[in-house]
Amino acid sequence: MGTCWEIESAEFQAESSRVTEFADKAFLRAQHFLGEPRWPVNRVALKYQPNRQPETVPLDRQQGSFRICIGVIPSDHRFNGQLGHEVGHLLNPDLRDWYVEGLTNVFAVTLLDSREQKQWQDYFESDLRSKEDPYGVTYLMMREICEATEDEHIRGILRHRRPGCGRWEALDTNGWLKELPSQIREKVRDILAGHGQELERAVQACSSTYPGFSFNLPHGATV
Repeated sequence: MGTCWEIESAEFQAESSRVTEFADKAFLRAQHFLGEPRWPVNRVALKYQPNRQPETVPLDRQQGSFRICIGVIPSDHRFNGQLGHEVGHLLNPDLRDWYVEGLTNVFAVTLLDSREQKQWQDYFESDLRSKEDPYGVTYLMMREICEATEDEHIRGILRHRRPGCGRWEALDTNGWLKELPSQIREKVRDILAGHGQELERAVQACSSTYPGFSFNLPHGATV
């Protein structure tokens, strides 16, 4: 039995078939990229939430019920990227961590056509990075890590969890790194060290804008 995608907002109704088909394909690809979801995902409501950050909200984890809130309408060029990113969070919406944000954006870009990909990459690489926004820096960092590793090294990364800020969880990067072959592990440490200082500055500067997000460099990734 597959996931039931429910349109909650009138703003999505006109393109409901395209939206739910995109979400369904994205969810299958997210599992191939990052591994199985922590909880069953049986029902996902899709809601329009303008002027706010997109988010994935658990309604009933045991029953597999969630809500994805998107800040733009389907005709907006940002819609597919935002929806793809949030679908990635369905694998574990309790992870509030900058590594995970970077990974879900890397994943989201793979779902887009060439025109949308260029718009999103320009947004992360130029607009956000120039503003020292963590989303720009962490996207570039995690893209490099994905390019330096094999699919099998990324799939299942979300299993490695540790307590985060407050009720949130964070990625246990030390636990993940221990699983990697030594040569790959050193490549990843070098990438983390290369971006670490810039990302730490961005996280500190935007802590009030993005509360509750975790970030720490793993052991051995000195900057």
